[in-house]
Amino acid sequence: VIRLDSLIDYCTPSPRTGYIFGACDFLQPDTARKFLLATGARFVAGYQKEIPWTESMLVDSLFLSYLLGGTMKWVRTKHGERVPPLRQTENFEIMRSASPQRVAGMLYRDFPLAHDITFSCFTLDRKQGRKPALDNSFETYRRSVDRARRLVRDL
Repeated sequence: VIRLDSLIDYCTPSPRTGYIFGACDFLQPDTARKFLLATGARFVAGYQKEIPWTESMLVDSLFLSYLLGGTMKWVRTKHGERVPPLRQTENFEIMRSASPQRVAGMLYRDFPLAHDITFSCFTLDRKQGRKPALDNSFETYRRSVDRARRLVRDL
């Protein structure tokens, strides 16, 4: 069993580093807050419940791919159907974001299983003179995931 304090001691404090913990139920909001405060990390991502390693590997790979390389921009037709602009213009636009929270939102949009298996990305909103606030992508994007599911269900 690996303890949080052992991980914190092992991690080098850096505001440019992010951490991903896959296939375990390690990442609860209180654990994420303590880890981010102690390490000064840019983000920490993982799962709030235990999941099979194959699903974890797929979601972790997609998250890293979106974070480092971007994702294809989708457009909605007047009927709510999502289609890539590739069909219309013979090329496509890549959306990039340096925000791990936005990347998690794009991942939920394109691959709802990531939300179903509780993939979460935590960051600290460190505003001047205030106590750091914990941002949780799982809660932030819950409504948009539910709305996207309703659109698909109603088609």
